[in-house]
Amino acid sequence: MAQTSVYFDAATMERAQSQAKRMNISLSSHLASLVNAFEDARAWPDSFFATFGALSEDDIEMPKRPSWEADAGRSAAWE
Repeated sequence: MAQTSVYFDAATMERAQSQAKRMNISLSSHLASLVNAFEDARAWPDSFFATFGALSEDDIEMPKRPSWEADAGRSAAWE
């Protein structure tokens, strides 16, 4: 198993140890689970690539631009 050294400030180390103790796992296991959870959260969901390209350009309609007269009136704040 690989090893590494990690340097934390005292407050962060205390929090990590407390969390690991509460979860009844080793500090190493707790830190590994945090790293894995972070990576999993950044991954694309399984369904993403299944839906990629599901719409064609014909399925997407550009809305019509409203006329200038339909625009809300504005007043300049600097006047």
